[in-house]
Amino acid sequence: MTNFTKLFCTALLLMAGGMSASAQEEVHATFENPNGIEWDAKNMTFSWSSQYGNQLHNIGLPNGNLTAFEKLVIDCEILEGDGYRFMFYATNKGTTAGGVTIVTESGKHEYKLSDFNMESDYLTQCSEICLSGYNASGKVKVNDVYLVKSSDPLAGAKELLTGAISLGKMQNSFAKTADSWDALQTAISNAEAALTAADATAESLAAAKEAVEAAIAGLQLEEGYSNLIADMFKKYASVEEPGEPQTAYPSYELFKASDLPYGDGNVSELNWADLTEYSKLIVTTASETKPRFCLNRLVAGGQQAATQEESMMLDINPNNDFTWSTGKYETIEDNVFTVDLAAIVADYGFARLHCIKKQGWGAGVIITDMLLYKNDETVGIATVNTAKQQGVYYNLQGVRVAQPTKGLYIINGKKVVVK
Repeated sequence: MTNFTKLFCTALLLMAGGMSASAQEEVHATFENPNGIEWDAKNMTFSWSSQYGNQLHNIGLPNGNLTAFEKLVIDCEILEGDGYRFMFYATNKGTTAGGVTIVTESGKHEYKLSDFNMESDYLTQCSEICLSGYNASGKVKVNDVYLVKSSDPLAGAKELLTGAISLGKMQNSFAKTADSWDALQTAISNAEAALTAADATAESLAAAKEAVEAAIAGLQLEEGYSNLIADMFKKYASVEEPGEPQTAYPSYELFKASDLPYGDGNVSELNWADLTEYSKLIVTTASETKPRFCLNRLVAGGQQAATQEESMMLDINPNNDFTWSTGKYETIEDNVFTVDLAAIVADYGFARLHCIKKQGWGAGVIITDMLLYKNDETVGIATVNTAKQQGVYYNLQGVRVAQPTKGLYIINGKKVVVK
């Protein structure tokens, strides 16, 4: 058989679909045995309501390690409602779905798996891909849905490793112990070598990714430093008599552009993280957008005013109109923003952080560290007995109080917290 004849026969087979290269690269949903909310198999139609659990399971897409796949392709007709979702589950993440893509228009759509909002576990340990209703009731006809394999079988694993390296490089050396920081740099260097190695395998790339992630998790802080964490944010009964706090479930975003990396965006005077016993709050960033710190809102809607005496909130924000606070409690060096909590406590008697926001308009701020520092100095917090000995004391409304109890007062002209 001549080479021409071979090519001719091959072309005929490809035209007939017997050796379709694209078919080898695609894995289609079968919808053979789906279960869940209404499924009309004959018309390939999925209907849902706004009730909880409106998902269609077992649609016949693969699970397990999906890093060999590059795209999800969806061909659909939205018949009712404003869209539906594909949700990637990972059993080890509990019942929370990740990798959600929302389809809001009829037609054929291609989605890169790497663009989905998911952690790497959803790709490496996927337990199911399902359809889900979106907001109100709706109906969709699913003409076809399939995963497309990458021309590079290691593309997915490389992308996951690249993501781990990027996260490692976003870490800041500030306040990290030398040994743990050096371990991360070594892991990143090894990972970059693994990424370009001629003999790279899925196993070698996964091992390099795990090493970087372990090094990130192993970062240690120098003595005196700790992390500002979500659990420190609480809801209190009142400004003056806080009472026993309840968890307030704040916003908490690191390594991600956000308008509100920490706390309560409404800056409620009843929601705060009590930082009174710390000396400094140190925030490092990886963006041009800068952080803004809102502290010590003394009344509902309290604002920073032209003078410190008139102010009913402390707004550490170089873009504001009140120059009295500029630089009074904050220092900026490159991408490190330090709030002097001890100075705030000296002036107010307490330091309550309501939120960290972005400054101004435009892109969100990317915060890579929210650190607290405590030195050995005693922070000026008065006890009830000490308050009694300090003389005349008033509540925030200027009314003299007969007997001091726990709460917020003005003692000898200075705001202090009495514990």
